[in-house]
Amino acid sequence: MASTIFAFSKSVKDNRVERHDITELGDVAAIDAVVGQLESLPNVSVQPLDTLRLRSNPRSWVIRLICERSDLEPIDEHANHLLTDFTEAMQTRMREEHKYALLLVMGERVLLCHSTYGERTITPEWKTIPRMLDSDNVLRFALFRVLGSTVQVTSWEREASSSFVDWLGPPKRSGFLFGGRFRVRFEIDGVIGEMQLTEEEMEAWVERHPEFIQGTVALKNSVRELPLRGIRSGRQYYDDRDLGEFLQDYESEKRGVSRYALEYDRLQKDALPLLTPYYDERSRVVRVEEGQEVEVVNKDTPGWDIVFTCNRIDIRHSYLSDIATRLVNGDEVCVFHAGEPFGAPAIRIGGLHLYNRLELDGVTSALQGYRGQLNVEDSNLALLLLIAELECLGRSLKTRPIEKFLALLASELQSRIKWARKWMSLEGSVVEYKSADFLAGHNAEVAGRVSEDLRRKLHDSSLKVYLFGVEDDGSVRHVAGQHFPSDRLEHIRKELAKTVPYARVHIFPVCSDGESLLVLVAFGNATA
Repeated sequence: MASTIFAFSKSVKDNRVERHDITELGDVAAIDAVVGQLESLPNVSVQPLDTLRLRSNPRSWVIRLICERSDLEPIDEHANHLLTDFTEAMQTRMREEHKYALLLVMGERVLLCHSTYGERTITPEWKTIPRMLDSDNVLRFALFRVLGSTVQVTSWEREASSSFVDWLGPPKRSGFLFGGRFRVRFEIDGVIGEMQLTEEEMEAWVERHPEFIQGTVALKNSVRELPLRGIRSGRQYYDDRDLGEFLQDYESEKRGVSRYALEYDRLQKDALPLLTPYYDERSRVVRVEEGQEVEVVNKDTPGWDIVFTCNRIDIRHSYLSDIATRLVNGDEVCVFHAGEPFGAPAIRIGGLHLYNRLELDGVTSALQGYRGQLNVEDSNLALLLLIAELECLGRSLKTRPIEKFLALLASELQSRIKWARKWMSLEGSVVEYKSADFLAGHNAEVAGRVSEDLRRKLHDSSLKVYLFGVEDDGSVRHVAGQHFPSDRLEHIRKELAKTVPYARVHIFPVCSDGESLLVLVAFGNATA
């Protein structure tokens, strides 16, 4: 039991927070007993803090109040922020005039409580607080408690509310159940199911099945299939037309990645990323203030790379290099970009599994299909095809949050190419080598030469990949990079779009070791 209880209270609709320090041993014991009664309420939920999708800021304030606070550290700032954040999440009837919120700091415990009892200005008289905590007055509460090396959270609501669930962030599988008063559990094919029946339905069911008293229900016909009419997960209901959406949400919740989307939105609304450097790292997102790193998001999904990289948030080169190295080594890399909707099953690009809902353009789909049926012995060619797929996908997702990550990953993979004097793989129906001499001349000459060759070749294959700088026998003679800056490549691409209008064209350089450039052109035929 704590020697002192620090109490912070406010009307839900008021911004002013009152503080009361309770030091008398008898008073502390009385409040401690009332809190114990809350913990013993029926249907309380108990789970580790790490399993909740509580946002980074309130999570940090809780930790500072119960785990990292020294006896001399002022607690008002963290407590005020936490209590205000708790009440700002409340909606509709939860914000009525007569409703109040209370925060108690009790040693290694923090209690947040929403109550129907209070005073507009609570006096220093501590006896007001037990009335607020009386189980008849409490609407909902969350108690954070240090247990060993973890923080345990006990929570309860009189009536289920989406705003409290969204604020605390429990997994949907532990959400509230809705339906009839009676819940009949049964077993089918080794799985326990449940029917929720109203009083009228229960009465009719018992009358229709007298064998009910024996613990069975005899059905008139054998059941070979169970038609699904809907699924409820927490407060969310999915009817039979939304089962695909349910499976998406189920996969997302099972992996615990949905809280990152909230964190991403919060960072995008913050003006700081425009003024202060933010960096995406493997286990966290940080900002740099006066040379000091401040963690703003903690990533704790084992086996997954949660990516925040976008135009406002850069990625640490060490992290980007780590992802590229794992891909080159043949590892399976599971990526979820927090700025994009979750999608499952994943889009696969080599060993990269993208768990986002992305639309593949025609060129990327064609490359993906080609790579899937190809056994490439030459590691350089295999890596080039992977880079091509990332480049094309990134360009098709222009202005999307994931675009920057795909472009940076493709660029990083280029440094893994080890140019050899001669390539092992020979040409095929899709991949074709072109000498550097094929690019000689002005832009119009180059575009004319390439378009003429394309018009002939696309009759035989709807996808062509030209590698400029490789001779027909696989020997390498690189293209000089300074001769093909990005603006010149874009000019040639636009000319090809006019002369071969039925094809989608992507042209990009591939550099390695800073000494050579190989220009790779990927074409996809839209209509022959």
